[in-house]
Amino acid sequence: MARYLRNTVILAKVETTYGTDSIPTPGANAMLVSDVTITPLQANNVDRDLVRGYFGASEQLVGAVSVACSFTVELAGSGTATTAPKWGALLQACGFAGAAETASYSYTPVSTFGSNSSVTIYYYLDGQLHKLLGGRGTFTVDMTIGNRPTMTFTFTGLDGGLTAAANPAASAIVLTGFRAPKVVTNSNSADITFGAVTYSTSTGTVTGGTAYNSRGLTLDIGNQVVFAPMLGTQTVEVADRAT
Repeated sequence: MARYLRNTVILAKVETTYGTDSIPTPGANAMLVSDVTITPLQANNVDRDLVRGYFGASEQLVGAVSVACSFTVELAGSGTATTAPKWGALLQACGFAGAAETASYSYTPVSTFGSNSSVTIYYYLDGQLHKLLGGRGTFTVDMTIGNRPTMTFTFTGLDGGLTAAANPAASAIVLTGFRAPKVVTNSNSADITFGAVTYSTSTGTVTGGTAYNSRGLTLDIGNQVVFAPMLGTQTVEVADRAT
């Protein structure tokens, strides 16, 4: 039976306890995405390399297994200055802490990962449900002129299993928290400003610095995401960041 990529639903919810299914729901945790890809099996295979008196390869043994997925989210705020956007859970799992300011909602990179720093991702693919647990990842930002502003996320996580499951009903999938972005143009985005910039959390405005003409901005957060299998436990860690 053919499966159609258009019939894909992504749910993501922050985990209170690492690697424990946070049970995302289509009403509260649905993500509005594009360019979706899933790698349901990333196995560290072990070659047997047997010598048997004739030419020929040996089979490989399946070692520790992780899963991965990637997708693109449009970069637009929640519509309310002090309210987190719906994609905020994804940033938390990429090493960013969110906080409501006086007139804005900001995200700051962090270097420690405790509770609420990983996500459970449900990936419904036209009748199949893939579960990614303990997900952590990295992302890139594309704000080049003439395009919609986007963030492309790549997550690695623990294999939470694959089951036959019908997609959530369309009426149950709530995406109203996602707002349409504005295309990156001079009138919408103005100049890029570097150096001696001051950001005011009370007004949500940027002052100072030097403005430059440009074709826009691309940014690679550059998290080093590592699958760390051990006897007794398996985790996905963000080991470094080189933005």
